[in-house]
Amino acid sequence: IPPGVDLQTFHRDPAAADALRVRLGLTGRRVVLFVGRFVPLKDIPATLRIFSRAAARHPDATLLLVGEGPLEPEIRRTVSALGLDERIRFAGAVPQADLPAYYSLADIFLLLSSYDNFPNAVLEAMACGVPVLATRVGGIPLQVTDGEQGRLVPHGDESAAADALDRLLVHSTEANDMGRRGRARVEESFDWRKTAQALLRVYERVLSRAGAA
Repeated sequence: IPPGVDLQTFHRDPAAADALRVRLGLTGRRVVLFVGRFVPLKDIPATLRIFSRAAARHPDATLLLVGEGPLEPEIRRTVSALGLDERIRFAGAVPQADLPAYYSLADIFLLLSSYDNFPNAVLEAMACGVPVLATRVGGIPLQVTDGEQGRLVPHGDESAAADALDRLLVHSTEANDMGRRGRARVEESFDWRKTAQALLRVYERVLSRAGAA
């Protein structure tokens, strides 16, 4: 039984996205979004390098980093070393109740982890209709089908990741279609209420057998 997403909370909210865009000074910008802890397994330095490669072709793109963690000083130094201070924004830690607005603001969700078990952020982005570009590691292929809800690339293949990001930025209609399919997939397979009901049925079976014994 997979973890689920609260679809009442995580859905596309254009009004909240527009207000947040103005508040963050991102009017007229396309937004590539990362949400997660600043820890080694998320491989944020690779995310920065890949965005740098795509950013040269897309001057209207901004990378928005939502989160915090022990690697933040190193990440900020890497941003400066890559000359991306004007292209990358740090949002800091964001309360869960406010996250749907950030996902709704995004054009692409980017997660290039070296390993990830079953990241909730991927499902949250999909629930908000955002196409996902992620590495084919851990449980992510159980969430995203390559070419359907987004693109999956091997970890460490930065050329493939940069090409995939470039394609999603160029082909916005294709990316939007992936976002819609992502929402549909979450509704079908990762609705919090459905997974909770499935878990309850497991408990009921176990308790029934224990009672019979």
